[in-house]
Amino acid sequence: RWDQRISYPIAGNVPLPMAAANDVATVALRWLVRRDWEGSQGIAVHGPNDLSLEQAATIISAALERPVHYKSASAEDYIRTLMRAGASAEYARSRVEMFTELAHGITRAEPRTAESTTVTTLAAWAERNLVPLVESLPGEPKQQTNLCKASYAQII
Repeated sequence: RWDQRISYPIAGNVPLPMAAANDVATVALRWLVRRDWEGSQGIAVHGPNDLSLEQAATIISAALERPVHYKSASAEDYIRTLMRAGASAEYARSRVEMFTELAHGITRAEPRTAESTTVTTLAAWAERNLVPLVESLPGEPKQQTNLCKASYAQII
């Protein structure tokens, strides 16, 4: 029986900007080809809307047509999990620090603007990237339905 959990050291109801890697690459390319800037600066990329990790799990669950749940992890459990997967203790602790800052609203330092808002929704990303990946795993059945078109709008 499939029952998957997403787990990070942050409460599941904290809204976070989520941007697809392809959208980040598009924004970076747009800046790299410009000739009218110099120096260095941060460029915000926020994705189409902020989502909590509970909302993200629901969207992913709809895309995969299987239960996916969010459960926050303690900092200690998260560090142990990363280290068992081969991460250094320093890296694992830095990830916990990042989630602590996210929980305290660090993403609000760069306000959402029309320029920082990108187009790829989590539902579209999951359909295009995650579903094929999961389907390619040994023993995974192929999905036959049009995934999560209606349910995404209802979640947000």
